[in-house]
Amino acid sequence: MTLKEKINIKKAVSVASIVDNERLLTVDEEGEFREYSLSDFSLKDTFNTNLKSAVWNKKISFSKDGEYLVFGVTDSQEIDIFSISEKDSIYKIGGGNHQGNILSTAVDPSGKYFISTSEDGRSFLWSLDTGRKIHAFPRRDTEVNIGVFNKSGDIIATGTEEGKVNVVNVSTMKDLGYFRINKPVRDLLFVSDKYLVSIDKENEVNLWRISDGKKIKNILKSKVPITKVALSTDEKFLYITNFKGKVILYNLIDHELENENYVQLNQGITNIIIMSELGDMLVTDKSGKICSSAIADDQANLMLRIKNKDYKGAYELVSKNKLLKQTKEFQVLEVLWDNIVKKAEEIIETGAKNTSKVEALLNPFAEVDEKKNEVREILADFKEYAKLNQYIAKGTYNLAYDVVKKHPNLEMTKSFKRLEATWNDSFRRAKMTLFKNQGEEQAREILYKFSGIPEKASVISNLFAQKNVYIQFVNFIKQKKYGQVMELVKRNPFLETNADYLKIIDILDDTYITMKVAMQRGEVATVLEMSKFLRTIPDLKNEADQCLQAIKQLKEFNAIVKEGKNPEILKFGEDKPFLKKHEAFLNAKDFWEKTVSSAESIAYTGDVKKVAESFVGFENVESRHLKIANIVKIAYLSDLNNTITENRDDLGIVIPILTRAIGNYLSMFGKDQEITDILENIEEVSGKRFDMEQFRIGKIERLSFDRLKDSILK
Repeated sequence: MTLKEKINIKKAVSVASIVDNERLLTVDEEGEFREYSLSDFSLKDTFNTNLKSAVWNKKISFSKDGEYLVFGVTDSQEIDIFSISEKDSIYKIGGGNHQGNILSTAVDPSGKYFISTSEDGRSFLWSLDTGRKIHAFPRRDTEVNIGVFNKSGDIIATGTEEGKVNVVNVSTMKDLGYFRINKPVRDLLFVSDKYLVSIDKENEVNLWRISDGKKIKNILKSKVPITKVALSTDEKFLYITNFKGKVILYNLIDHELENENYVQLNQGITNIIIMSELGDMLVTDKSGKICSSAIADDQANLMLRIKNKDYKGAYELVSKNKLLKQTKEFQVLEVLWDNIVKKAEEIIETGAKNTSKVEALLNPFAEVDEKKNEVREILADFKEYAKLNQYIAKGTYNLAYDVVKKHPNLEMTKSFKRLEATWNDSFRRAKMTLFKNQGEEQAREILYKFSGIPEKASVISNLFAQKNVYIQFVNFIKQKKYGQVMELVKRNPFLETNADYLKIIDILDDTYITMKVAMQRGEVATVLEMSKFLRTIPDLKNEADQCLQAIKQLKEFNAIVKEGKNPEILKFGEDKPFLKKHEAFLNAKDFWEKTVSSAESIAYTGDVKKVAESFVGFENVESRHLKIANIVKIAYLSDLNNTITENRDDLGIVIPILTRAIGNYLSMFGKDQEITDILENIEEVSGKRFDMEQFRIGKIERLSFDRLKDSILK
């Protein structure tokens, strides 16, 4: 892949983002914002944000729509939220939250939230619209170096200096995973919602399974500092950049390092954005260069080599850029090869003795590493094809099969296929004859020419030795008792090559595929019919039962949908993968998200009653309990913090009220990070330290929504 320099701003780009595949947004290390048209890289706007940020830190991030810039102010505990359209800071989040320098920020893809992490071990989830705190994650013992969202924005992962990684679903507030890397975490990247890529202080890149914290693969151990990681849009490839300007390509499907020198610049790479499934990318480096690559350049080069019949050069180009295998140009190259092979086989089947025509056809591919062995095999087969025809004509079938065994490509020739057809017909006639009175001798005569072929001899031997088994086999087929057929074949493997058995396999495969397609389409009657048939096959019974259960659940789900109750739709569908893309489920999920947004806004007014009313119906959805409880908690915290703020000059007079409020809070939510911060604040302002033994410590998981107090102070 070749990168082309588009712009050089002479200053390193700290953060870059592409919006709607049309606009390129950048902020350099001096805080200068620039907007370019992605079509021609013309400058559309520029101004200074005064948000100076060194490259390769994680403190600065764009919202996906390009409207907001979230910035952890350098050497500060402050967060600055900057509006691009207003060209100004719209609000700041000051001290009293983070008590150490901000280390990372990240905006979720929906633009609703952002996360911040800091040196003091704290991580917070914030509303991007209001700047209000949504959640305080448990404080860690060491710096939280990084916080990231998954692609859909409903899962967060954080990594610490001591090598701990935590994963939380922010839609439900449930912990999804916790594991140790045992080295300081520098960056994290979600692969789907099941895996995480980590970069640690020692520049190791690893792939982890979130559910159990198991290391799946050590992707890379680099001597050069790693700067960024990015995924292809289909999540099949991982791009790794380093301090010396290199882009490394890794295949996440095959778990192979595809290319250690996929792209090379002269300066360390500060940003990489993958723009298409074919790997079109935008890269910025330490010197201020903004470069882009388009696989279209390699595609054009590949097509040119094909037209010039430079097939060796074409395949060499593909070996350097494996993503070309996904292009139509590569398909043209492979079809060309297939057609040449087909023509060569046609010449071979004419019985021509001169190899010159075949050699002329194949010669352009003779030096192609991927094809040279196949070329040699075809030419060798050509020389043996005449022998094959000769042996078949003489009826010396054992010699014919020996030739094919040594030259497997001959299996595809018409002569060999006719020979196999002769075998199948002979075997069928022998079976029919064998089951007649005194037909064994005649059956042996029919199969005589095949008796000297090892792979056929064993089948013939079994035919005579297992006569009764064959009779049973034939009867089961006539009666369409396919379950018994399958069990009989298991006990008698020699039947596996039987043509009738292979037909049954085709029937079962077709039925299975029909059932799965009908399942996806929600065609209840078809699934019921197909599963009823497949349940008679022992090896397919479990799958048929699963489909049967799923379709019954779909019927039940459709009945719930008719009632139009979003909480019930969400509750029923969320643990059933086949319903996750159902329109009704997606609508219910969207309704839930809107309910959460509305309730969060209400919560900051301290109106617990209205918050609870927002979630009527959802309180019975177990997976949403923690999320609702956390929003109720925001309302109580708002009430509590307002009381402290209003009486800050003489906090002593409200200590009895605060004591009651703290007791109420602890009994409902337990001792969490938010109440710990409040207790520290009260002690700092008034000198009052609370004896924790006087309070009953509850658990947020057990919060009862029908016993909520209107005010935490009462």
